[in-house]
Amino acid sequence: MVSATLGVDLQPYEGDAEDLFARFLGLELSLHACDLERDRGIDFSRYQFILSTRTPWGDADLRAYQLEATALAAYTLLVRGTPREGILVHEVQRLLARYTVSPEGQVRDSVSGAAVSFPRHLQDLRARIDGAAG
Repeated sequence: MVSATLGVDLQPYEGDAEDLFARFLGLELSLHACDLERDRGIDFSRYQFILSTRTPWGDADLRAYQLEATALAAYTLLVRGTPREGILVHEVQRLLARYTVSPEGQVRDSVSGAAVSFPRHLQDLRARIDGAAG
């Protein structure tokens, strides 16, 4: 379902059917079961799966849009009705967004307290990352 929604062909990574992998906008996209617990105030145990992006060595230039690409992938899955809630974290340490979907299909971010709208949400996420770095 994730493959069809995002238009990617997730395949087992190095033969591991528990770790699915595809290229997405040049990034490495992985889907696997969430085995994380509570860490730094983030309760990962509430979530069944982790969808993550990575930039391979030598592709550092792709990091310029990695956050936005990951947020758009999460939003797409939410509006297509797959998960009804999720979180977006940076480097498994910093909570950037906590998403919920209303019965009417509106995606809200409880970190900002607002409905998700573009491009504003992407600007807010980038500011949260930049604020943490400074």
